This record gives sequence, structure tokens and C-alpha cells, in this order.
Amino acid sequence: MKKPRTRKAKIVGCLSLLALAVVIAASLALLLHPQKWLLMRKFVKVFTGPAVKVVTVPEGWNRYQVAARLQAAGVTRAEDFLVLTEEPTFLKELGIPGSTAEGYLFPDTYQFYAGGSPLIVLRAMTENFRKKFATLRKKYPKGLEPYGAISSEPAHAAVILASIVQEEVASKSEAPIVAGIFLKRLTDPGFVPHLLQADPTVAYGCLAQDPPPPSCEEFDGVLEKKHLRDIDNLYNTYVYTGLPPGPITNPGIEALTAALDPKSTSYYYFVSRGDGTHEFSATLEEHNAAVEKYR
Repeated sequence: MKKPRTRKAKIVGCLSLLALAVVIAASLALLLHPQKWLLMRKFVKVFTGPAVKVVTVPEGWNRYQVAARLQAAGVTRAEDFLVLTEEPTFLKELGIPGSTAEGYLFPDTYQFYAGGSPLIVLRAMTENFRKKFATLRKKYPKGLEPYGAISSEPAHAAVILASIVQEEVASKSEAPIVAGIFLKRLTDPGFVPHLLQADPTVAYGCLAQDPPPPSCEEFDGVLEKKHLRDIDNLYNTYVYTGLPPGPITNPGIEALTAALDPKSTSYYYFVSRGDGTHEFSATLEEHNAAVEKYR
């Protein structure tokens, strides 16, 4: 004997028919009255929910670039996102020891609802970082040991160094070499003062420091001698020893791996060849010669 339909089943059936009717009506509106499509699309949203946006964050992008892409994709306002990346209470909740979320917005492809909360976006990116970094730490259990000598937050120090490596190298094969050079510059008692002398840190200071350092007024992205000598730029690793105040970009897997598994070499210096690779040198004399050759 056929059982009578329950009230719940009837409601579900009616909603299904209504949704089907909406889809058919939308299709007819598009074919017969294109000018009414926008109104019909809003009506369809009642049943389908907000649109899903696919957002790709490339390796090496800083939080300002990430915020701009999120806004361009219609996910969230750039200003709201940036404010949240500096919110101390939220950063503490996420376990981020720095003053911003820079370095912890893991480069990847994400799916977010249009017009969503920046809280959801930031949680997704930082949680992705946490999982990836935890996997690397298991793979390289001694990877943080060198950073204990230069910071009370070894993991954060490793992220800072990885962010600099990310900006310095275009060839992934060079990342472990550059990471090894930077660590030697920071920890080798024979190399003094412990200056990284990394151009990308100076440029980031011009971008992120508020107010901007005096030398960074009208900065167009090209570093000059005045930028490298500016003591008001707290990210200037030409005048300040050790690591900069925080990460300067959001590093990918290769740069993070290099920071935890650097290559030991005799090198202390490197200069760009102009083709995406670097000339490495063990002595200052060799380095100066290389600079003359490639610049």
C-alpha cells in the first residue's frame, strides 16, 4: 500500500518545483528580454546563494597585493582585509606572533563567497599556512635550531627569512643557497656586522612603514643610495643588523623549505646576473668583481 506523503516531503517537493520554475524563467528572460536578466539574476540568488569566487594568490605577494586582488574579485573590501591583518587580538587568536599577518597568507588558489567576511578569508589563508608549515617542520625536525640563536620566536624568524628568500630568488634551485648565505651572515661570528644587505627589505619598508621613511617619498620601486642609507627605514638591512621587524611577503613552499633546510656553502655574497640567476662569492673581493661584471 502506498504511504501518503508527509508534510515535509510536500514542502521539499514544492520548493524543488519552484526552483525549477525560476531556472526556466531565467532562461526565457535571457532569450526574450536580455535587459531584464540582471533583475532575474538577483531573484535567482535567493535560491542559489551568493556567487563563489576563485582567487589565486601567487607566491611572493605581500598583503597589500592580496587585499587588492580580493577586492577586484568581489570577495571583500581591501581596506577591511588590511585592517584585520593588523588587528592584535585576532592575530593572537590565530597564533601569529608578528604585528601583522604578513608572511602567513599562504599562496594558493582559494574559493570564497562574493561579499564575504574578511575574517573567513584570513582564517582560510592562515590555516592553510599553518598546515603546510607544520608538515615542513615534521619533515625537517631540526630546521628551526639555527633560528634559536637569533630570535626568541624561531618559527617566526624562519618565516621572515623565507619571505626574504622568496623575494631574492627567481630560480627555485638557488633558494636553499641564498637561505644558507643569510643564515651564515646572521650567525657566523666571523662575519660582522651581521647585516643581510637585502634590497627587498628596504623596498618593503618604503611600502609598509607608516609614516614612510624620508627617503621613500615618491618612491617608484627603484632603490637608490639614499634608500640604502636611511636609518629611519626600520626594514633597512643595510644599516640594521639581524632580521627585519617582520616578513616582507608571503613565501611559498620552496622558500619555506629553503629556510628550514638551507644549503651549506662557502658563500657569503651574491649578485644578480640579470637573467634570473645569481653569481655567488665566498669573499668580498670576489663579490666586488662580480658586481663590476654584472652591473
